[in-house]
Amino acid sequence: KGSELVDIVNQTLAAMQEDGTLDALFEKWFSTEEE
Repeated sequence: KGSELVDIVNQTLAAMQEDGTLDALFEKWFSTEEE
């Protein structure tokens, strides 16, 4: 807790959430809809 790596990961996740990447990854890997 409090390490530089935690801050970097949190910043990266926040950026991915803002640009839609996180939603796209979640949809691809965790969606319950069948293709």
